[in-house]
Amino acid sequence: LTELIPEGGDYQTFPQVAQAPNGNIVMSWHHQLGHVGGSLADINTKMSSDGGKTWTATNTIYGNLTGGDPLEPYYSCLGTDKHGRFVLIFGITDGSANRPWVTYSTNGLVWSDIEPLTFAIDPNPGGTIVPFGQIKLLPSGKMGLTFYVGDNNYVGIIDPINPLVVDLKLVVISSTPSYSEAVFLPISENVWYYFLREDGVAGTVPYYTTVDGGTTWVNRGNTGDVSEGDFVDSGGWLPQSASIIERSGESYIMLALGVRKTVSLPYPTSPSIVFMVAKEKEVFDNSTGWQKIQEMPFVDDGFDRDAYVNFIQAPDGNTFVVTNEETATDESRILIGQFNSHKYVERNFSTSVNIDVVGTGGTANTFSGQPVINYIRQENVVSFYGNA
Repeated sequence: LTELIPEGGDYQTFPQVAQAPNGNIVMSWHHQLGHVGGSLADINTKMSSDGGKTWTATNTIYGNLTGGDPLEPYYSCLGTDKHGRFVLIFGITDGSANRPWVTYSTNGLVWSDIEPLTFAIDPNPGGTIVPFGQIKLLPSGKMGLTFYVGDNNYVGIIDPINPLVVDLKLVVISSTPSYSEAVFLPISENVWYYFLREDGVAGTVPYYTTVDGGTTWVNRGNTGDVSEGDFVDSGGWLPQSASIIERSGESYIMLALGVRKTVSLPYPTSPSIVFMVAKEKEVFDNSTGWQKIQEMPFVDDGFDRDAYVNFIQAPDGNTFVVTNEETATDESRILIGQFNSHKYVERNFSTSVNIDVVGTGGTANTFSGQPVINYIRQENVVSFYGNA
């Protein structure tokens, strides 16, 4: 991880990242004075056209810190719509209620005027409804992200036909103390996952699934426990971002978490970002153990640091990561990094393939219409038995 945004004595946090079809990457984040709300803050963006090597100057979308706007913004949620435009949703508070607003950009540099979002059925008229996390694009062109009202946790769906109206789908009302910061992961138009952060709770990360587009949800339990070799939550595991990895005909879920140092855990031994992977079909019925494929530790200086992590993933597995790292009580910086998720999945999950070779020997031997050696390289075959 390398530093992109220094703390500068302030709190740089809640980073998000998205990539347009032309390869441009936009990062958004929340810049405020101090850790808690009720202070001066900005919502900022940067754009990179070379895969994150170089970045444009900071662009303030809205804020009362340096932006000259009257109210305080909070969080930032980022994604792309069906037209390939960047979509940025964030909250604005007037001191009594926090409501979501939206803006669009075709190039990541120039953004439309912000507009307020409304709700098909408003669960808290005139009160706070908070957006959070990545904006995910569904096959139909609709967009989804998480919202919360206190401990009421929702997925919000935005139809491009009515782009300023959100249709909220209630997932769960938390029965334990919760920050309601969740991860929304659609597998298809109607099959979705929802991973929830429960802060200060000894246990594991709870998650839910739906197969009817959010009308009904099933509590799948949690991500497991130590005895199963899975990862646990002692008040310090914060699910923040997720995606699907396709390898050799198998679908995997990769879940990114910000992790506070917790002595009761087998790992990590310092504040970290952790990436966990499991087979999607087994996650669905909660019959699998997750595997840690990557850990990016922070320097352990005794702080119980927050880390909000997001990522985008290219078809070749290259994963671009953005996170914040607390460096003091009221200071935080933004870091970026990269790794290849395919390599880690191939290393941690093995697949058996029976190859019936057709040919007369040597490089002429073929499988699936190509030389066997090409198939071995393509599918990362690590063991080969036979006479070919």
